[in-house]
Amino acid sequence: MNYITHLHPLHQSDELLFQISSTNSCTKEKTVQQKMLLADASSGCCNPIKVVDKLQLHLRRKLCATTNTISEGSSDTNSNKKKRMKMHREVERQRRQEMATLYSKLRSLVPQEYLKGKRSISDHMNEAAHYIKHQQKKIKELVEKRDDLQRLSNSNNSNMKNHSSCSQNYVTVHACFSGVEIIVRNGPSDQVLPLSTVLGVLVEEGLSATSCTSTRVNENTFYAIQSEVSLCFLQKHYFFRF
Repeated sequence: MNYITHLHPLHQSDELLFQISSTNSCTKEKTVQQKMLLADASSGCCNPIKVVDKLQLHLRRKLCATTNTISEGSSDTNSNKKKRMKMHREVERQRRQEMATLYSKLRSLVPQEYLKGKRSISDHMNEAAHYIKHQQKKIKELVEKRDDLQRLSNSNNSNMKNHSSCSQNYVTVHACFSGVEIIVRNGPSDQVLPLSTVLGVLVEEGLSATSCTSTRVNENTFYAIQSEVSLCFLQKHYFFRF
């Protein structure tokens, strides 16, 4: 009767206030608990033990649902973490493989005398750097030599152009029935070899010309000088002089 008298005012006002001391309770849970108490009170249930049991059952179910949600979230987090770690390992593996390939190519390009006695990768890299610097120095020297040769070639071409007019004038000597015959050819250029110069040289050397003829072919003038001199003597003293 005391229980009935204690709960009777609540039944008349259709309100049941039941407080549970819990730091994790919220307004929504309180509302659900109050609705459960009101439903039990309106159905004529006067045993507070059953009411408490139902509330505890509801709390256990709520706690289990929350625990499952946390477990699922933790499981998803662990799964994502494992995926990230797997991706990181794969990227690192590919990077190491690429570095090994590049290192092998670099080592194949460096002469063995640079790597002799060197075992560590750092030593190989240092020697490769020294080899690259040495090659750069050699390339620079070769470029300078190439430029010098190009300048020399251009200078020679210029000299050949300037000498082309002189090369058109030449002297040849060959044997004839009376001794030797000197042929002087003058080209169309201004730098000609005058016949008087040739005769003057022969006179200075004590030689005499038995005959001299001239012929013009196109733009070239030919002088034929015959002299009673041995071919060896004339070639030795005068052929290279003109």
